[in-house]
Amino acid sequence: SLDAGVLVEQDTEQFGTWLESGAGTVWGVWPTGETAPRDQVDRSLRRVQGWLHRLGIPASQVPGPTAVSPSCGLAGAHGPAAKAAMAGVREVARRLSDPD
Repeated sequence: SLDAGVLVEQDTEQFGTWLESGAGTVWGVWPTGETAPRDQVDRSLRRVQGWLHRLGIPASQVPGPTAVSPSCGLAGAHGPAAKAAMAGVREVARRLSDPD
């Protein structure tokens, strides 16, 4: 899993090379250890879309397998927070795969 929150502009070329290799990416975009803001699905989606746009890759044409996950696992999350995180990443993935 790639914690998309730590990617910086200097990572663009190396990350683009990784994506183009088709090796697959798990985008860690959902915050862990806190209650996510109401607009977290939109924030997470924009983070992934922003990187793909920067790399010139349409979401529908990302090479290799792609998934969305919490940024740092759910080991510290309990019950409702873990369920909310999983529901959130499912919605980000759904919207990423269906941009309409």
